[in-house]
Amino acid sequence: MMQTINQLTKLRTVREINGMYRLIVIIVFYSLVSTGCGLGKNRLIQTPMDNPSAEKSTPLQVDTSKVPDYKSLSLFKNDTLAYLRYNFYERQGTYLNKKLEVLLHDLEIPISGYVYGSAPIDTLLSPYLYLRFHNGQQVIHREKAGKPSFDLIITWARPLRSPEHIRLARESKGKWTSNVNGFYRNQVVGMIKMMEKSFK
Repeated sequence: MMQTINQLTKLRTVREINGMYRLIVIIVFYSLVSTGCGLGKNRLIQTPMDNPSAEKSTPLQVDTSKVPDYKSLSLFKNDTLAYLRYNFYERQGTYLNKKLEVLLHDLEIPISGYVYGSAPIDTLLSPYLYLRFHNGQQVIHREKAGKPSFDLIITWARPLRSPEHIRLARESKGKWTSNVNGFYRNQVVGMIKMMEKSFK
């Protein structure tokens, strides 16, 4: 009898430990995703347009009448980072509260891949999306040449809640395919940021 009680007590302790372990893993995973998936020394670019007190699900209120005009990639002498920063970060007021397809229509450089953000408790909830323009090897080569790489971070006006983004991520293996494009282009943009990527 005592042996059975001890076994039940031990089993309960193991379950509690496993439960705590799963909770810690979820918290650590969310922290890594929130800081750019743990890609070394990532740096979030900040400008006066940012509103750090705003909730991720609340769009910025920006006067789009004061947003400067779009400039083509050729005017930046093919400097893709300067092009991205000016047109889609500094001019983000053009795209806020509009479907992502508006931004994609203006974008002149190909998207190499993407990573969706997920909430720590509800994995079906996705509040933001990383758009990537260089793969891992390209980032390393650019670093050696003294050229940083950036991701665009698209925070949605309202977090997405659908199993579709999980299915697409598995199907596409992180590549920006036509199916992925078709799903995300209809989502509404709430905020745009840029993350400098580094493997150092």
